[in-house]
Amino acid sequence: PSPASAPPPPSDPTPVPARVPMRTHPGFASASMVSQKIHDATRAAIRATRQEGNTLKGLRLARRMVVLAQQENSAPAELEALNFLAICQAANGDYMEAIAASIDAFDKAKKLQDQLGMAHALTTLAGAASFILDTLDVSLLMLDECLKFALILNNVALEARVRVLRGLVLGSLERFDESEAEFARAMQLIPFAGANTPRALVIGNHAHLAVKRARAAPASEQLPLWQRAQTQSDAALAVARTDGNHISESLLHFSRGELNRRLGKYDVALTEYREVMRFAKAAKQGMRIAETHFEIAHIYALRDSNEAALAEYQAALHVAESHRPMRLISPIYMAMAKLQRKLGHINQVAALQKKAEEEKTVFLRESEHTRRALNEFWRGLSAMPKQAAMVSTTATSAPLITPTVTPYATPTDTPFITPLQREHHR
Repeated sequence: PSPASAPPPPSDPTPVPARVPMRTHPGFASASMVSQKIHDATRAAIRATRQEGNTLKGLRLARRMVVLAQQENSAPAELEALNFLAICQAANGDYMEAIAASIDAFDKAKKLQDQLGMAHALTTLAGAASFILDTLDVSLLMLDECLKFALILNNVALEARVRVLRGLVLGSLERFDESEAEFARAMQLIPFAGANTPRALVIGNHAHLAVKRARAAPASEQLPLWQRAQTQSDAALAVARTDGNHISESLLHFSRGELNRRLGKYDVALTEYREVMRFAKAAKQGMRIAETHFEIAHIYALRDSNEAALAEYQAALHVAESHRPMRLISPIYMAMAKLQRKLGHINQVAALQKKAEEEKTVFLRESEHTRRALNEFWRGLSAMPKQAAMVSTTATSAPLITPTVTPYATPTDTPFITPLQREHHR
């Protein structure tokens, strides 16, 4: 059936096992020999990153965790710290650093024979890779393995985290019913999921899935889907405010900006994006600031407020340039070229288009090392004996990460938020 006529997926009749996390604190490794200082730092970093939306604070605390673990000369503590450092790096938009930290954490967990640590590292890697490179197929294969181990290890916190990520990746692949099923299971696990997967983020992610379903539907069927997405978004925003989850609230405003723009409610959309900007500037989230300037510019261009649109594109470019490598830079130049063509400034169009192509090449060059490291990691993991690796034999034919850059039409094609913050730009 079409997206408009598709009924909601049936509820899963399978009862949720009465599983609890392997440890009562929010851990990313199996070992219990981790000091109280590391426990406290983990809790504080999770609260800053997953609740307050202060990703820079979370990143500072995560780095402090690594230093503490090294001072304690504790390999389990260092694994815990590395795993959470990778999560915080990705939440702050430092995706290449997150990939490197995830691979380091996986290697350390393998040496410690810590399957939970390996699974958390691979989960972070799957998400971070899909944020910046064209790796959705590989990411889904990684997450399949992580889900198997979450069930084998009887670890609810890991399972909830993996199911949210799987739901987002499947949604990006427009496999909406499968995505709905993952979110349904994740929401059943919320009471047991731990602070790293708070209910506001899960519900907010699910609300944005309705936006993606509406976006993908034929034009003639979109209106009721947008209205349904509005209702879901209203409910999710109420939860975020009740729970005091600022990161979920901010990203819901971003999602609602697209929703209202699609409905032609430009003034409402601008209000939503200004709320995003308020949160993003308070937390100094450069990537989100750049994206929000870009979205505001798009609305001004639709309203023929061309000078205001150009100013917003310039602001987006200024921020993006200071946070390289950023995939958004090339699309900003393309959008500026389109606007200059609309204004009749033909002599500027060619130069801007050339700059957009150059920036695309620069992004590929800047991400080459990360892409090569990912390929080596995935080849090595696939080649390991099944008993010694976290990967099944079916993964040996997994696609490699190619240097293709998918055009980044607008950031509204970006799903709402993964357990890290955002995912693959389609």
